[in-house]
Amino acid sequence: MNVMNDLVKSPGLIAMGNLRRQPSQRVATNSNLTSDATISNPRPSTTHSFQSPAHIMSFVPINPRPFLQNLVNEEVIIRLKWGGQTEYKGKLVSIDSYMNIQLSGAEEWIDSEMTSTLGQVLIRCNNVLYISAAQIKKEEDDTKMEG
Repeated sequence: MNVMNDLVKSPGLIAMGNLRRQPSQRVATNSNLTSDATISNPRPSTTHSFQSPAHIMSFVPINPRPFLQNLVNEEVIIRLKWGGQTEYKGKLVSIDSYMNIQLSGAEEWIDSEMTSTLGQVLIRCNNVLYISAAQIKKEEDDTKMEG
């Protein structure tokens, strides 16, 4: 029986390198028969950059629900997926389990220019690209650093 020596690289397949007969291992072939073969000198099919586990573990995802609940009654900026640079700024009144958003005193901003004042708006969740706090709160008790 003839064993394939160099499998051709194809998208989604890994090249196996040279196959050599070794009586110690049995490998299934395309004809559902077993053949004695081992893999030797495998060639890498692609080159990937290695990321250490410490690098991967440095990112800590947060649950968006408590984050958004903390923004209720705060000024927020909401960017929409559609319409280029469309943003809404206003006070976050409520957010539901689907992450639909209710704003009061909403202003529509397109390309960094305010186009209209809308008042109360409801934004459906699937239209939202991101939500951010409009202002970063400053701590009242700042400490002065002296050297």
